[in-house]
Amino acid sequence: MIPSNYLTATQTIALLAKDEITLDQVLKDHKDRYEQRNDQVKAWVCVDHTIPNDKALEGPLRGMIIGVKDIISMSHPPSSNLHRN
Repeated sequence: MIPSNYLTATQTIALLAKDEITLDQVLKDHKDRYEQRNDQVKAWVCVDHTIPNDKALEGPLRGMIIGVKDIISMSHPPSSNLHRN
C-alpha cells in the first residue's frame, strides 16, 4: 500500500472505517513526509505532533490531518505574522 499521506481524505476515511489502516499509521506517514520536505518547502511555522485523545477520534473526519494558513488571525498557534489586524 502507498503511504497514507498520498491518499485523498475520502480514501483515508474509508480505509480507517474498514480498519485497513490505523490512525497511528496515518499520523506517522504525515509526520515522516513533513520531516522529509519541510526544510526545503518551509511551509509550516508550527506543527503539533500530539496524538489526539479518544474524543478526537470520533466522527466522520476521524484521522484527517489539517493545515491552517496564517492569513487567519489566531492567538495560538504562532504565525509568521503575514496577517495583521
